[in-house]
Amino acid sequence: MANLLKALKGAESQGRYEIMLCIEKILKGLGVSAVPCHRDIFKATRTCLTDRSMAVRCAAAKPPGQAPGGAVWKR
Repeated sequence: MANLLKALKGAESQGRYEIMLCIEKILKGLGVSAVPCHRDIFKATRTCLTDRSMAVRCAAAKPPGQAPGGAVWKR
């Protein structure tokens, strides 16, 4: 997780978008085991919410489990 967050700072907009999607999938898979990382992820997500790229902002604002069309995925 730390490597993805470090890469997020120096990546271009497409890379930041892909990293945000990867972080979402990792968090979904880890569940409550990811609690120690939440602080660092929140800091990175907060900076992505003010990004110039609309795709990065949408990926940062999208709650985990939310489909792009607005439907909620359920397990």
